[in-house]
Amino acid sequence: KKAERLREMSYELDMMNRRIRPMKCQFLRLLDKVWPCLDEVSDYSSRFMLDFIIAFGHPENIKTVKGVLSVIRKSEMGTAGRKIAQDLFNYCHTHLSAVSKDSSYVELLKRMAIELKAMAKKKSELIDRMADEARNKDEFARLLTIPAVAKTTALKIMARGGDISRFRNAEALVAYCVLDPRVYQS
Repeated sequence: KKAERLREMSYELDMMNRRIRPMKCQFLRLLDKVWPCLDEVSDYSSRFMLDFIIAFGHPENIKTVKGVLSVIRKSEMGTAGRKIAQDLFNYCHTHLSAVSKDSSYVELLKRMAIELKAMAKKKSELIDRMADEARNKDEFARLLTIPAVAKTTALKIMARGGDISRFRNAEALVAYCVLDPRVYQS
């Protein structure tokens, strides 16, 4: 019964990822219009950057480093926050946006950032629920001992593969989950 619930949640996670992917692409295109080359300063998809975009909307809305720091403090960035705040402040004075600060693109970008943030939170909550389902299973702990296999990957393997003890060896499990890369060349 737990395996079935885990499989259903894995399917839900896949569906969520399928909705998020195209939205992220649209978000990036729009972000590049409003905040060109922002990825040179920080990872656009971090929770902080989404908060930053929601708070300011447009580079011209940043007046001081303190203003950027206020958003960073809310996002709990720690000691690296001061440098990131300074980098973002400098960015605003060295890059020109392709749109004005009262453009409808700015509001659309802010709405998309809010939606992406909400979807990321739902995704994280779903992964936590999946981990709760699998937490007491020995195979979950064993999967986590494999290099490069973290919580989400272990959960997906369990959801798709079911009882991993049915595989005769690790190679069979890897092949079943289609995790074995193949070299195709002539």
